[in-house]
Amino acid sequence: MQALENHGYGNMDLVKSDIEGKTPEGVEAYAKCNEIQQLLDAKLGECKQDLQWHFCIPYGTGGSTARGCVYTEDEGWFLLVQLAHIGIACEDVYDQIHQEVCLSPLFQFDWFIMSPNTQEI
Repeated sequence: MQALENHGYGNMDLVKSDIEGKTPEGVEAYAKCNEIQQLLDAKLGECKQDLQWHFCIPYGTGGSTARGCVYTEDEGWFLLVQLAHIGIACEDVYDQIHQEVCLSPLFQFDWFIMSPNTQEI
């Protein structure tokens, strides 16, 4: 993290050489994940009041899960906010999101959102 702050994302060669004990591929994967997390946090931070009016989630016609089902806007927003809250770099992020879905009173009787396994989320 310190090397990324010192050199920036544009100087990945310097960042890779500055970090000891990690492979260049591992450093690059961490940097990409960190950058995605920062972008997600920044975008959600811009629209604290009403996310749906400021941030559009494009849903494809093919569906967003392996079963060909599409999440509702509320379900999509919940998943996105949980992803930002837990952190994209967390090792078991999808397990934690699945737990949050199952514990949320918003989806108490929504078996569709609670039924996907962690790979489908």
